[in-house]
Amino acid sequence: MPSLPWARSIDHHKSISYAETEVTVTVPFTVDRHPGGRRVTFTVSGHCPACGGLTTKEYSYGIPGIKGPTGPPVPAKPTTMYCECGHLHSNKPATATDDGCGRFWKINLTTP
Repeated sequence: MPSLPWARSIDHHKSISYAETEVTVTVPFTVDRHPGGRRVTFTVSGHCPACGGLTTKEYSYGIPGIKGPTGPPVPAKPTTMYCECGHLHSNKPATATDDGCGRFWKINLTTP
């Protein structure tokens, strides 16, 4: 099975119908933090808890290009992550803006 750059294997996608529904995270996600002055970018990757598709998303916080006496901001609450598996899902409306099965969940970007 081919390996991907972020150490995950190719996903085992389930063909489920599209539905904009919040789901509970049942699988681990990798959160990589990339600080840069007063701005920080988080790269989150893992498998969608609903369809199993591999999804990766970047979130940025702070002011780009400005360095100051304090470090970059840290999100105070969990962030909503949408499935971005890239697979076609039946019943997906033309107005949908995500690239996945429609499921979304909360992810904590801070390290415990």
